[in-house]
Amino acid sequence: MKNILFTIIFTAISFHENGTPRKIIVYSVNFFTRTIIAIPCEKFSANFRGIVDTSEVSAEGSIKKLDKFLEEIKYSKDSIHIDTRAKFVFINKLGTEMEICMDVFNISINGRLIGNFPAFHGFLRSLVPPNQLLLHPKKVIK
Repeated sequence: MKNILFTIIFTAISFHENGTPRKIIVYSVNFFTRTIIAIPCEKFSANFRGIVDTSEVSAEGSIKKLDKFLEEIKYSKDSIHIDTRAKFVFINKLGTEMEICMDVFNISINGRLIGNFPAFHGFLRSLVPPNQLLLHPKKVIK
């Protein structure tokens, strides 16, 4: 009986209030992709059309961790623009869609640069497919 109750509670936590499962959608290109100009978050999909790798993370641990990180965010007063190589779309526990973008060094949330937060940067990098973080990704031959 305890196992059934735990399973019901555990499953309920990973769903948003409207009954849809919560997930993190990751859009990424190879972090070493060169461009003539920096690619802002809002133009990421248009500029990298056809080469964006899309994946979804629905692991409860990852969702809880992202919720926790978002509670601890401190925004930077700097106004630099990042050269986006990964974009994360996430519905937070309040039901608000969040757009998180990152380059090799910086992260922005809904267009606002965050302060130095190495643990958060490392967590987001762990969600990006490993081949997107390699200097020379291996070519897959099928």
